[in-house]
Amino acid sequence: MQKETTFWLYSGIALSGFAVFASVFQRTDGVWMYLTYALLFALGIVLTRFAVNNGLHWSYLLAVGLLFRGVCFLAPPHLSDDYFRFTWDGELQKDGISSFAFMPMHYDRYFAGDTAQLKKYEALYGAHSEAFPTGMNSGTYYSIYPTVNQTIFKISGLLGSPNEENLLVMRIFLLLGELASFFVLLRLLRWQEAAPGLVGLYWFNPLCIIETVGNLHFDGLATTFVLLTLFFLHRTAYVRAGIALALAVCTKLNPLFLIGALFRKVPARVFLLVGTVTFLTSLLLLSFVLDATTLSNFKESFGLYFAWFEFNAGPYYLAREAGRLVTGADISPILSNVFPVVTVLLFGIVLWNSRTMLAERFLLLFFIYFSFSPIVHPWYIVVLVPLAVVSRKLYPLLWSLLVFGTYTTYRAPHGEMLWFVFLEYGLVYLLLYLETGRSLPRVAQLKKWCFPAPA
Repeated sequence: MQKETTFWLYSGIALSGFAVFASVFQRTDGVWMYLTYALLFALGIVLTRFAVNNGLHWSYLLAVGLLFRGVCFLAPPHLSDDYFRFTWDGELQKDGISSFAFMPMHYDRYFAGDTAQLKKYEALYGAHSEAFPTGMNSGTYYSIYPTVNQTIFKISGLLGSPNEENLLVMRIFLLLGELASFFVLLRLLRWQEAAPGLVGLYWFNPLCIIETVGNLHFDGLATTFVLLTLFFLHRTAYVRAGIALALAVCTKLNPLFLIGALFRKVPARVFLLVGTVTFLTSLLLLSFVLDATTLSNFKESFGLYFAWFEFNAGPYYLAREAGRLVTGADISPILSNVFPVVTVLLFGIVLWNSRTMLAERFLLLFFIYFSFSPIVHPWYIVVLVPLAVVSRKLYPLLWSLLVFGTYTTYRAPHGEMLWFVFLEYGLVYLLLYLETGRSLPRVAQLKKWCFPAPA
């Protein structure tokens, strides 16, 4: 009884922290917000260790994680304004209009002959909240969200009013995905004969809670499909694995490169089967929301998104600043062409080593992709957390701690603090090196502490 009491005491402290995130913190709150986040991160590890060391049943972890997510359900997102676009896309589809038909800023042109629709979308375009007085941040480009997202946006629009009940419906979908991830990860750990309680490293991780159910980012749902892909591959259910991967692609697009993770890990016929099923299923799903015209609009915005925006890009920033010192010019356009080539070459190095476990291949491919991307928002890193648990790697967990510090950008008077970005990436790369390149007793002890064996 005492161990359950202690577990619930720690859980109560963490629950208070998540409640503060759901109702108090704004993304401009800076240091205090990050310190609270770091405390929640530490409590998540403590709760996981306590559960493993005391042999608590996984149902305790499930219940506590649901409580953490539950405090986010009724509060509007405070840290991300992306949901205004989700609502916009959902309302368009509810009215029988493609989300990719026109840019939001051109709503008056599109609805020029329809007074009722013009009035409705004028209100939607001007929608804002106390946390986000400027409202939608993506009015100048077409939607970039693929089929799974768009389907959820539409259903949410049909079932709830804009920027109110529809957000609750989206959160239900995201929570269902989180629950699926919990049980799939639990099964993967059991297959490895690892402690089932290690699922807490994902289930209690504040990044996974705040950025999915809290901030309404669908990276959590894409993560569910990535884990399902691993699950079905382990079961040798290759067609199902291809379908699961296609669902991940039609939620986030970038998981498409995971097809390569099967290279030199499975027979050629299996590699071709999974690749073909993934590709054809993805095309089929995308065809439900895109035609020849809207596909062009989608591609335009997707390309411009990476051409226009830069955020939390460690190696990219380092190369950009070095180029500016040497040439006196901004070499970002050159880097936009060079870095994808570097990414592909590093992919090849990872995939050539057939001894790497499949889960770790998934992890490394995502890690390389994010490392050389010009945009790395905190929610992008969510997918690394459960893959780190399955692979027993510390550096992705460290990144999930440090990446949240990039919210200080919204408080800093001159935007991003490059010193923090370089510190973030430097510490993550250092731990990666220590985990893979050297065998240090302290690192081994830290890993043993974070990934305790079954009691």
